[in-house]
Amino acid sequence: MPKTIKTTYTAINLETGEVYTGIDAPQSITRGETHFWQASKDFFATLLGYGTVESKVVANVLHRTDPKTNRIACTLPELRKELSCTRDTVASAIKKMESKRLIFGIGQGVWMLNPRMLAMGNQTQIALLMAEYDRYVSEKTGVALVAGKYVLKNPVTAEELPLPPECDDKLMFLDGNVQFWKIYDAFFTAVAGLSENELRVLLHMMDINKSKGGGTYNRPLTVIADEARVSVPTVNRAVKKLKKRNLVIRYCNCNWMINPLMVANGNKRKQKVLERRYTGVQAENEAKLKRYRFRVLSPYNDGKPFIPVGLPTSPQKP
Repeated sequence: MPKTIKTTYTAINLETGEVYTGIDAPQSITRGETHFWQASKDFFATLLGYGTVESKVVANVLHRTDPKTNRIACTLPELRKELSCTRDTVASAIKKMESKRLIFGIGQGVWMLNPRMLAMGNQTQIALLMAEYDRYVSEKTGVALVAGKYVLKNPVTAEELPLPPECDDKLMFLDGNVQFWKIYDAFFTAVAGLSENELRVLLHMMDINKSKGGGTYNRPLTVIADEARVSVPTVNRAVKKLKKRNLVIRYCNCNWMINPLMVANGNKRKQKVLERRYTGVQAENEAKLKRYRFRVLSPYNDGKPFIPVGLPTSPQKP
């Protein structure tokens, strides 16, 4: 395994002159099945308000994001051709993403994903992305840059980058208890094409899962519809799609579980427990389906397989 190259930054408090050293930021960030994005709760709110086809555009744009720089380089014709949709649909989706401050245009065909909502890497890297994002917004809009009391000094370039106010109370990259959702690339594909109300069902189940802390959600469909403020047919459609895309799984009638391999919340130990539970329930459901797929129960209620005798095996011609 190649050795990870790191850049050690120095943080300086402009008010007190206090200096923090040994703040490392790896120069390489990769993406894959085991690498996750750190998402804030505000990120999920920005996924609402799109049409069915527009949601595919959003998922495609997020999937194109470079995790090292949080930049998205693509043109509207490329998105239109890949998704087989109209130019107006792509333009409308991009405009909505910009209005929700999910992305910000920094050049022709180049956007930057808001690192406060979605980013990959450690807290030092995210702080650097936040500072870069704020600088672009200030330059493009003319609004004065709001900086905090800390600056990061790069030992290689000697550049001092002012950090955002979020790092004032306690340095963001020194706080190991930052709460966030873990999102994997498969999540973007799973939610592509969902309607707004169908996505509301998923987000409601995720919010309940987080509040309970057990990774399970125990509600019948009628209660889900009432709590998420959608219709029962919408919940039925949403559940069918989510189950087909392996985003949720059902066990013991009204118990639901979110796939922790796509989206999870909590430390590594909790996530491992949820992964084992999810794969165990999945294997149990598949075994039940295989066991009962071709089994016809006896009408005598004896629990034994019943094979009709004397019936034609194929339709008879009149």
